Parts: sequence; structure tokens; C-alpha cells
Amino acid sequence: MKLISDSEFIQLSAQMKERIESIHSKTNQLKERFDSLSSVWKGDDATSVLNAFNRCYPYIDTFYNVMLLYHYYLSHYDIIFKQIEEKLGTRLNITR
Repeated sequence: MKLISDSEFIQLSAQMKERIESIHSKTNQLKERFDSLSSVWKGDDATSVLNAFNRCYPYIDTFYNVMLLYHYYLSHYDIIFKQIEEKLGTRLNITR
């Protein structure tokens, strides 16, 4: 594995931090939307359940895409952590 320079590491880390913060923000927005729609689920009849699903469906798709992005950036952080470990010559104890 090719090590990146310190300046490349700082630049890449800043970019990924910004993107992950954006993903967290989008996730929070989606949670707020789900919470605001939760009152629709309170009916017992099939129509109210169908209406709730139809209102939530676009957000479910968006939430799935946000989670894919989140996974993508976490996997890149793993690569960076491995490079840090190689530079330091020790294993980092990082939990997510």
C-alpha cells in the first residue's frame, strides 16, 4: 500500500470530514421527516397505512442512498487509519 504525504492526508481528511458532516446533516433531516410523518401511521385501516407508506417511500430511498455514501466514506477512513498505523508503527484502537 502506498503511503500518502502529510499534506495529502490533511487535505483528504478535511474533505471527508466535511462530507461526513453533510451526510450526518442529511440523515438528521430525514429523521425529522420520518418523525413528522409518524402520526400518519396511527390509523388501523389499510388506507391510512398505504397513505403513510406512499408519503414515506421517497425518504426511504433517499435514506438508503445516504447510508451507502456513509459506508463509502467510512471505508475510506479505514484506509487512512491503516496508513496512520503504518507511519506510527503501532495499531490504533479506534471504535465507531
